[in-house]
Amino acid sequence: MVGSHITLDWGNLIFPDHIPLEKMIILDRNTIIARDSNSEEESQLLTQADAIKAVLEKGYFTPNINQFLIYFKNIISAHQGKTKLFNGRREELPKKEVDEIYDNMNIGDRFDEDWIHTPEIKTRLDAYFVEKDNELFMRFNHRLNNGEITFEEVPIDYVKGACSSDNLFIGACYLTPDSANKFGMPTKFDKNLQKGEGNILFECPEDGRAAEYYVSPKVGPVINCGADPNLKSIGTLYCAEGILKK
Repeated sequence: MVGSHITLDWGNLIFPDHIPLEKMIILDRNTIIARDSNSEEESQLLTQADAIKAVLEKGYFTPNINQFLIYFKNIISAHQGKTKLFNGRREELPKKEVDEIYDNMNIGDRFDEDWIHTPEIKTRLDAYFVEKDNELFMRFNHRLNNGEITFEEVPIDYVKGACSSDNLFIGACYLTPDSANKFGMPTKFDKNLQKGEGNILFECPEDGRAAEYYVSPKVGPVINCGADPNLKSIGTLYCAEGILKK
C-alpha cells in the first residue's frame, strides 16, 4: 500500500515515502528506476502477470521496453564518462557506484570464455503480445487504478520488416536505444549493427509471449519479446513516477 509522499528538492515532484530514493536513479523528468533488478519475491511468482501485479501493489511498476532502453543508454553513457547518474535525491552517483551498476547489468563487452559460465542476468519488462485479426498488439504500461489493473494496447506491425528472415538472425536484429521508436521497437534492419557496447539484440514478438532482458555470452545484451510469460527466476527493475505537487 502506497503511503504519504515526500517532496524532493528537484522540481515540484513528490514520490511515495516508502520508496528508498537513495537506491533509485533518475530515468527521466518524472520517473525513477531501481539501480538493480530485484530477483527475490517476484522471481518466485509463476506468471509475468502475477509479478507485475505484485510490483504494482507495492507502489511501483515494471518498466516498459522503451524505459528500459533509456536506463540501458544512461548507464553506458555514465560509465563512459559522457554523462552523470543521479539518485532519487538528486545526488550524483560516484563513478565507482556507476561502474557497479554497469557490471551488475552485464552490459559491458565481457563475453569471453571465462565469463560464459556466469549466471545470466534477467529482468522482466512490461510488455505482453497478443494477436487479434492477424495483427499483433503489445499490452504495456500496466498501472493500478482504484484497485483495478489497467494497460495500454498498441499494434506493432511496424516491427515486421526489422525481423525478417533476410537478417543476420531469423526473427531478430540488433538495435540501439537511439534507433528504436517510442515503443522501444526497431523500425528497420541496419546491417552495420553487430554485437558491441550499446547494441542490443532484439528478438521479435510472438503471440502469447512476454518481454524480458537478458545477457548472452554469444550475442550480448538481448531484449527477448518471445519470452515464456510463465518462467520463474526473473527479477524486476522497480520504477516509480512522481506526482506534481499541488
